[in-house]
Amino acid sequence: MKFIFILISFFAYQTFGFGGNNPGENIKSDLKWNICESSLDAVHKKLGLPILKKFSQSTYFLDTKDKDLLKNKYTIRLDKLNNKWSSDLRMNYNDTREIPDFIPPSMTCEKNYYKEEKFLSCKVHYKKASQDTPLSHTQEDYLEEKLKKDINAIHTKTFGPFDGFSMRVKYAAQNKKNLTLNLEEIKGHWIQISARVGRIKDDVYFEELTEFFKSKNLQLCPEQKHTVPSI
Repeated sequence: MKFIFILISFFAYQTFGFGGNNPGENIKSDLKWNICESSLDAVHKKLGLPILKKFSQSTYFLDTKDKDLLKNKYTIRLDKLNNKWSSDLRMNYNDTREIPDFIPPSMTCEKNYYKEEKFLSCKVHYKKASQDTPLSHTQEDYLEEKLKKDINAIHTKTFGPFDGFSMRVKYAAQNKKNLTLNLEEIKGHWIQISARVGRIKDDVYFEELTEFFKSKNLQLCPEQKHTVPSI
C-alpha cells in the first residue's frame, strides 16, 4: 500500500514569542495526518465532500546530489500551474529560538502540528520563477547566508517532474462553520489537505477532523510525524 501524506492546514494567528515585524508574530497552524490510501480520488471518495475546484500541476524539487539542503532541513519546491511557475524555499525549526537573525522581509512562518511532533516551518515564496531561474535573489541570499557558500558553489539538480493533482472541497464543521479543505496529491509521494481557520482552535479541529477521518474509514498510518518526498 502506498504511503500517502495528508495535511490539514489551519490559519492560526498565534504568537510564538516574536515582536515587531518578525514573521513569527502572526503565523498559521498546520494540522497534519499521515494516511495510507491509494490515491487522491480514493481519499475523496471516502470523504464524500462536494468538490469546489479541481486542477493539475507539475512539481519539481531542487537539491544537491548529496541532499545537502534536505540534511540542513531546507526544501526547494518548484511548481508549474497553467504554464506559470512559482517556487518555495522552506526551512524547518524546532522553535522560534532557532530562526536566524538574518530574515528576509518576505518570509512567512507556520506551526506544523502532527500527533507525534510540532515544529516551526518558514518559507520564502517566489511567484515569478521559471525552470531556468527557479530562485529569486532573496531566496539565493538566504541560502548563501545559511550555508556559508556563494550561490554559484551550491550545485543543485532538479528532481521531477512529479504529477500533481489538487481539489478544493467543502467541510461543515461541528460549529456549523463551512471550511474549504484543499486537497493535493503528488503522485506516488503524498496527499495534502489544508483548511484555514482561526488561531485558537487548532487542537479542537485536530480532534474533530481525526474523528471525521476515522468515521470515513480513512487508514491512519502508524507513523504520525513529518515526512519528505523520496527525491
